[in-house]
Amino acid sequence: MKNRIALIISRIAHPISLILAFMAYTFFSIHSLWKASWTLAGITAIGIIPLVIWNQSRTKKGIYTNFDVSVRKDRYSMFALVTVLTLLVILFIRTSNQPWQVFAGSLVLLLLVVTSFVLNFWLKVSLHMAVAFYVSLGLWQIHPLPALLLLMAIPFIAWSRIQLDRHKTDEILIGGMVGLLCGVLLLWVT
Repeated sequence: MKNRIALIISRIAHPISLILAFMAYTFFSIHSLWKASWTLAGITAIGIIPLVIWNQSRTKKGIYTNFDVSVRKDRYSMFALVTVLTLLVILFIRTSNQPWQVFAGSLVLLLLVVTSFVLNFWLKVSLHMAVAFYVSLGLWQIHPLPALLLLMAIPFIAWSRIQLDRHKTDEILIGGMVGLLCGVLLLWVT
């Protein structure tokens, strides 16, 4: 039963889900319905769908043990792809006349990805934790209530990752620190 609950929490708080929800909340808060819709669709087509297809494909082929890419050595190819996709999304954001805050947020997200990639040579950083902190602080500027709700959920996310044996405590803590630092940087630059 504990593993089932942990799996539900882990899937809801998956980095892809959190980033997608954060983008949707942001775009629909700052843009017209039309511009928010096409911006979200463009970023999803460029950055989210290719990553989902990549992870699912590699998981089905047995290259990755699971969609979360829980084996540290398997993450090198995932991080390389995520870095390229993030750069493509940044290019899309820059050329689609987005506000400075959106552009800056995407640059800070790139920093989070690259930092996690570098740290992955020594330790498997929890991206669930990193992204949860980053998104919660990013949401703070738009509306504090969802930010507080996500911040209150972070201990449960950490528990789920440990319960599922996807991370050790130090990996959770480092992921949290990376996300917290990037989230604070996001608040500072925007």
